[in-house]
Amino acid sequence: LPQLLVLTRRPFVVTIHEASASHILRRLALYPFLLLADHVVATTSFEADYLARMCPPVRRRLSVIHIGSSIPAAPVHGREGNVVVYFGLIAPHKGLEDFLSLARSAQARGEAWDFRIIGKVPNRRKSFADELQAASRGLPLTWHLDLPEDQVPDQLSGASAAYLPFPDGASGRRASLAAALVNGVPTITTRGPATPLELVAGENILYADSPETALSRIREVFSDR
Repeated sequence: LPQLLVLTRRPFVVTIHEASASHILRRLALYPFLLLADHVVATTSFEADYLARMCPPVRRRLSVIHIGSSIPAAPVHGREGNVVVYFGLIAPHKGLEDFLSLARSAQARGEAWDFRIIGKVPNRRKSFADELQAASRGLPLTWHLDLPEDQVPDQLSGASAAYLPFPDGASGRRASLAAALVNGVPTITTRGPATPLELVAGENILYADSPETALSRIREVFSDR
């Protein structure tokens, strides 16, 4: 339907959230927009450059509008001791398995850390969420699912650290990463091709390419308030 609408030649603006990691058939389906839309919006400079390589003429009709935090910033009244949080959709390819691996490693090493997963479960991912919850039994981990939106900022801002291990790396299209940062949570994440230069290791972010490395990074955070 969107591809048909662009053929009506009415003023047409389309936002393309992500092209670089899409299946080839989905990328092919973007060409009607790239060729015919009056204006195209990308969510990051990386994605804009990718679209321009797909279709060089679109560069003249292309803008970047960055994705903001999915939740507002909450005032920090005080951080709870040694709480590590994950925030985001409960779905495959979001790094949740690595978060559970981190909790297991910390427990095995006798670290007195608490882990929390805050997120929403899409209807078609309920079985996936059930499997993860079953796998997390016995870990020092609590699940906060489908919270009212006004409760999420307090849960985030009170955490001592966030671990967001995106399989393809941190990027500007990750609203959950923005939410952790605007709430002042020291954040450990992964680096990828689309990671913006503004995320500087040791200044406003820490990187870890595995749960084991994340364990060391979190120790750094907890020993250096």
